[in-house]
Amino acid sequence: MSEMKIVYPTAPLTEAQRQLLVSRPNRIPLEVVAGYVLAGYISLDAMPTLSEERRMQIFELQNQPDPQEVSDWMAIDSVDILTLSLDEAKDFKAKIEVYINKYSQSQPPQNHLQDAREKCQRVLERIEQFQIAGEWEKEEKAYVALDKSSYSAVIDHLRQYPHSSHFKELDDAAYYIVVFDDDYDKYLQFLKDIPNTLHKSDIDDSIWNWVKRRVSKELLEAFMHEMPWSAHYEEASQMINEYQEWSFVNTCCDLFKVKEYIDKYPSSPFKADAESKLQELRMNEVHTMRLLRDKYSYDSYCRLINEQIFTEQELMTFGVLTERVVSRLKSTSPLPDLTKHFLDGQSHFSCPSEHTDVYLFGIPSTGKTCILMSLLKGCGLDFQSKKYAGDYASDLLAYLNAGKLPKRTEGDYVAIINGEIPNDKGESHHINLIEMSGEELALGIAKNKKVKLEDFGTGTTNLLRNDNRKVFFIVFDPTVDTIRFNQTIYKKDANGDYLYDDEGKRVIDYINEELLVQSSIIQNIVDLLVLPENKDIMSKVDAIHFIATKADMLDGVGGSENTRTDKAIELLRDQCSASVDKLKRFIRNFEGKSLNYSSDGDLHLFPFSLGQFYIGGIYEHDTTSAKEIVKVIQSVTLGKRELTWWEKFKNKLN
Repeated sequence: MSEMKIVYPTAPLTEAQRQLLVSRPNRIPLEVVAGYVLAGYISLDAMPTLSEERRMQIFELQNQPDPQEVSDWMAIDSVDILTLSLDEAKDFKAKIEVYINKYSQSQPPQNHLQDAREKCQRVLERIEQFQIAGEWEKEEKAYVALDKSSYSAVIDHLRQYPHSSHFKELDDAAYYIVVFDDDYDKYLQFLKDIPNTLHKSDIDDSIWNWVKRRVSKELLEAFMHEMPWSAHYEEASQMINEYQEWSFVNTCCDLFKVKEYIDKYPSSPFKADAESKLQELRMNEVHTMRLLRDKYSYDSYCRLINEQIFTEQELMTFGVLTERVVSRLKSTSPLPDLTKHFLDGQSHFSCPSEHTDVYLFGIPSTGKTCILMSLLKGCGLDFQSKKYAGDYASDLLAYLNAGKLPKRTEGDYVAIINGEIPNDKGESHHINLIEMSGEELALGIAKNKKVKLEDFGTGTTNLLRNDNRKVFFIVFDPTVDTIRFNQTIYKKDANGDYLYDDEGKRVIDYINEELLVQSSIIQNIVDLLVLPENKDIMSKVDAIHFIATKADMLDGVGGSENTRTDKAIELLRDQCSASVDKLKRFIRNFEGKSLNYSSDGDLHLFPFSLGQFYIGGIYEHDTTSAKEIVKVIQSVTLGKRELTWWEKFKNKLN
């Protein structure tokens, strides 16, 4: 085949050009068709009508070297690199790069590209030789002026002259400076600054000796990480395996395991660390006891004592125990089972007339029962133990006297405790304390769409509709906003009555986990109070106030100069500011008999604490908070003097 001058395209094919090549490939000049094929813009298979002769010619062209490329390569290959001067070497390098750029993407593939790249590398080495030779004279002058006692100056010199003829002397100088300082980080930095040092083995020994003098799990791990090539790597690995148990004990932060480790390995090199860790964990445990108080379990306390982590005297010194609390913790006297009250429920909800009904509203676990317990003792309240929920009140006092907390009020139970509170005028304030199940109240408000107060809880219709004057306390737990609890759902028959087992207990259907947001429930309570539909009930209400329970937990919240009341108000504001403001406006604008008349229309919050709590849920009762609540009740109820025998006789005759 005679030599053909291929016409390479200057641009990709247009659609019209492609159609022309596909339909008439034999009428277009062969050098043009070959150019498009060799450039990769169209394949031979895309032109089915191309003649076999033309197809073979183009195929042969695809596999033949480019004559121009052959000529260009011969011109490059004939140059002897060793004869080139520095400027000639730089020019020749540029010439090779032009060749590589020109033919690296050409078609057909060229056979000399790899050879060209290798020759370009040899030219670079030739240029570097010239540069090294040129640097030698400069380096000699710099070496004479160099401060060889300065580590940074030596390293800077080696970086500027990596091929220094004085490498050994400078390597020695830097090494002895680092050895004199004897610093772990400086040893490692030396290896980074002079990776080809002649003192690599010496540095390895120096670092290992430094680590052994200060042995710890962290240092051994760091050594193995930083120097996997070290001759002491296996020795470090063996040592760290010996301390593996301490590593686990140290990281698990379990004071019992730390104490066990100290007892098991009295000669351990980590004994000092273990004893320091144990002391730290002991102090953390004391802090936890103070923080959790009633939530710190009795079982945990027993284990601390039994495994000699603490003595009772130590815990009393730390202020988390008293002798009385220790006595109560050890008491095995059984306490009443309150479940019987919750399961039996009450079939008839009514209160004695001509009394003031005092309601405690709140969601589960906010402490309503604790308020009730405290009001029953030490506040002058004389309650009727044989009627209404008097037996329940008596059982609560058993818990109070034992310094233990009762379980929360379950299901639809409503405790009605009838009693009277004497004042210093010889009069008595007759009241009915009404504790509604937080579960019943919260779920009734959260899930029901009813807007009447009397409809949101089991049996409350009769209570709220009676003619008694009323006081509402909304119980607020300032330590939480979201409360999770398990609601027990009992089976009922087709008539909606509860089913009972052979022992007379309600049959459990399933346990329903509930998550309640306190601020939302309080908002719903306030919204119910202000609705017009509830005006007839609200007209019988003399006072509405908040009680913030667990006030003793507020001692560690906010500034120390703030009182518990200030802190509780701030937390109530944070969670329920809109609801509080709405309730204030409602109280001040209420028509008819003024709400909160005894407090000049103000809405108050009373901090409440059952007493000082200690580990195991044990507490020492303090009536201070309850007495403040009693004063509020007295201020809005009318004291009645007990009639004499003669007055009763005359009334009977009349």
